Amino acid sequence: MAANKKEIIRQAAIEVIVEGGFHAATTDAIAAKAGVAVGTIYNYFRNKEAILEHIFQVELEKRIDYLRGLPEELPALEKLELFLQWHFGLIAQDPATGRILLRERSNLINLPAIRGYMEAMTGYLTSLVEEGMGKGQFRPSNAALTGAIMFGALEAAVRHSIMAWEQTSRPLELITQEAARELFLLFSRSLLA
Repeated sequence: MAANKKEIIRQAAIEVIVEGGFHAATTDAIAAKAGVAVGTIYNYFRNKEAILEHIFQVELEKRIDYLRGLPEELPALEKLELFLQWHFGLIAQDPATGRILLRERSNLINLPAIRGYMEAMTGYLTSLVEEGMGKGQFRPSNAALTGAIMFGALEAAVRHSIMAWEQTSRPLELITQEAARELFLLFSRSLLA
């Protein structure tokens, strides 16, 4: 029951933060949206920042679990393609969380979970580049710089996808599929040996 209530609070916080931004969000508004007393929030989170950190932590864990589940024997480029398709599929299913990951990470980068999310994602992309180079699948490069560039491009593509969806009548699923495909083509042309 406790995990369920924590998840209800997390989902309510996502809705409240998307509506007005993190700084305008209050624990009162989050509690009201979650259908719990304000005091209940403090049973799970020490403050509003802890709720935001939890949102980022949950998203990071989803991505790490997915990446760990990929077969080790897959070529690095195929792992990258599968990850991009999966990541953008998540954004299509839950654009509110995608908005938070983009908007709030730059505002509150000093929170440990947000910094950890960014470092872990960049680290994964760096290790994927190193793996591809080690197996002769990718051209030699500065893997850390390449991973950081890839993460920046990934964030930019998510931002573009969400903005295009908000400003047009195109389905988000089609926009995100296109983003995953274009990023994969960009990365593969840049990385291949």
